[in-house]
Formats: sequence, C-alpha cells, structure tokens
Amino acid sequence: MQPNLPRFVELQFSRFNDQAVNLLVIARSAAGLEVWVHPDWAQRLDAKDRSYLSALMEEWKSAPPDEIPTLLDELSRQSHGPLRVSNSGTLHPDECQALIDRLLAPKR
Repeated sequence: MQPNLPRFVELQFSRFNDQAVNLLVIARSAAGLEVWVHPDWAQRLDAKDRSYLSALMEEWKSAPPDEIPTLLDELSRQSHGPLRVSNSGTLHPDECQALIDRLLAPKR
C-alpha cells in the first residue's frame, strides 16, 4: 500500500426481506471518515434498522483520528450478519469521486 492513498470500504446492509442498502466509507485524510449512502436508503429499511444504521454511520464519522485505521480494518472484515463488506482497499485520489458517483447513481 502506498502512503497517503485514500482507504475505502464498501458495505451492504440487508436483512432477509429488505432491499439492500449500500454504504461507502472513505478515509481521505487522518482527520476523519466520509460516510456515503444512497439518498433513499431510509425508505428501504424498517424503523429499527434505520435507527441502527444511522447510529453506526454517526459513530463512524465521529471516530477519533487515531482509531480510523482500526475501524477500517474491522469494517473490511464484516462477513456475518446484515452488514457485510463487498469491496475494500485503497484508491488513487482521483478515483474517489467515481466511486461515490456510482454509489449515488439512481437505481435502474
């Protein structure tokens, strides 16, 4: 891994009868995490899951800078339960926006 490349983790939240919600967590700097989710994510989940996912996203965004590498490592190992990793790694800084745009693109 080259130094200073943004790290990312793409996750999918899905229960048996719900539509999947895709999330993107990006660390472009040591200052904090960006958490991206499609704008209509809340309509896809029931109230309990909306609350749970909202709390997780707030927790991730407020992670202290020294805990970000550990958090990203933990997220990149999610393989059980409703929250699972679909992709993770590093990006060239120019690739970040393309990844965000893909996540936010309207579903067809």
